[in-house]
Amino acid sequence: MESVVCCDIHNPPEFASYDAPNPKAPRAAQHSHLPKYTKDKSNLDLENALLDWHKEKTATVYGWACLFDNGPVVMTDLMLNHIVDCAHHQKIQTPQDLKRETMWANSNLYASKVLSLIERHATLCKSLYISTPLRQSLGSALTPSISGLELWLHTFGPAIFIIFGCSLIAILIGMCIILPNRLAGLCLW
Repeated sequence: MESVVCCDIHNPPEFASYDAPNPKAPRAAQHSHLPKYTKDKSNLDLENALLDWHKEKTATVYGWACLFDNGPVVMTDLMLNHIVDCAHHQKIQTPQDLKRETMWANSNLYASKVLSLIERHATLCKSLYISTPLRQSLGSALTPSISGLELWLHTFGPAIFIIFGCSLIAILIGMCIILPNRLAGLCLW
């Protein structure tokens, strides 16, 4: 006796009842794709602080033998670098931001410590711009004329600060506004 049905390729309707739907897994929230930048002192300080904490936490949780044999294992180096990059671009402010950006399984356990390290080392960068904002002129008689570069910095300064970080804007502000005003004896502080 010869079978009429041989396979699902030649007789697809006969095997339709065996098809299982392939549900797609829900997409995880994607982390930010950040532009390249040059790490400054505050970024390197944050990276060193995270590395030190990383080593201490590995020794505390898994023991010195694990740290000696495997190195720090609480988080990956790639994850640590991404945290530093996100901190530079101010993408991590809350535990939810940390979870979204890193997809770190232990982010709920260690978020408070990581965020405190970010705040401690990122405030150095933020506070420079906040403490030396560009000021509006008090009167045309006391204020020197605004050059094109000063006007451009006043208009686009906050955007430059967000994109390039505090060191570039601090240098530009110091060179183009503070020094000429002080040299002219017209200090606006």
